[in-house]
Amino acid sequence: MDVLRFQAINSAVDTTFWAELQRLKLGELRLSERPLALQGWLQASSDPTMAPALRVDQSSLQPDATCKTQGQQQGTIMNTNTKESFAAFEGAAARKEVIQQTAANIWAAIRDGSALRNPTLLHRFLLLTFADLKRYHFHYMFAFVALEPPEAFKSVPAVTLDHAFGADRAAEVAVACGSASPDQPFWLLHLRSGQAPERHPLSSWAELLAASSPSETAFSNGQAASDGRERADEVLLGWADPGSSPENPAWPLRNALLLAAKAVGVRRLRVVCARTRGGVVNASASLLLDVSLPEVPPERCAGEGIV
Repeated sequence: MDVLRFQAINSAVDTTFWAELQRLKLGELRLSERPLALQGWLQASSDPTMAPALRVDQSSLQPDATCKTQGQQQGTIMNTNTKESFAAFEGAAARKEVIQQTAANIWAAIRDGSALRNPTLLHRFLLLTFADLKRYHFHYMFAFVALEPPEAFKSVPAVTLDHAFGADRAAEVAVACGSASPDQPFWLLHLRSGQAPERHPLSSWAELLAASSPSETAFSNGQAASDGRERADEVLLGWADPGSSPENPAWPLRNALLLAAKAVGVRRLRVVCARTRGGVVNASASLLLDVSLPEVPPERCAGEGIV
């Protein structure tokens, strides 16, 4: 097995976002630097050379914004009053401090199991800004926060769903993934021979594993050999992967793997990276991963982020 690598995320800021931030700054925030809730949307690319992008627009700063897609992400914006305050975040120490604050919230959601009930808690992003309204210049910096596991996740080379399951079964898996709710970026797939795939919430993980066959329980604890065949009774992790790499999943999967290792105690896990093309999950573009997970100690894992 090789170290599992993740495709990075870019940022995309619509001009309407800056107009809304200017309105808030002049009318409500004024000199306040209090953090505000923020929403963004991950946009996938079918081009393998293009990384997925997290997009923010005018609606991102509206607290009642509805969930548009499974790529919706919750975040925090911290707007500074001076360019000097913003520049301080360019230093490693200041940036690490704000990232660790967000990482602590993610770790708490993993430890107490709330991330199983609400998977959107697994991925949080930060947006640091300075709005120079005299010159209409906007300075900004994104951070996409992930927890660092005690050991690297490892995986055998990824394969497409149709290669792993065959065209007919892969199409069934794709349909099951496509039925996931827009506000649930992660879900479980229960595969049993001769039956249609069943989709379940993450909160059913322990129950499904307990009801699975002994061979599946052994596989989940890392005792079974890896191959491309479907198990007779298997529980897989599924997620809405915005990535385009033919080999690697996108960055947000990291915290979900840590959740599987810590909250569920899984040591080996197959993951369906469901990728949408033309509005539907495409089995030829989606990936199947076979991942080895480390044992996670009770101490808080450190946070890191793409900045």
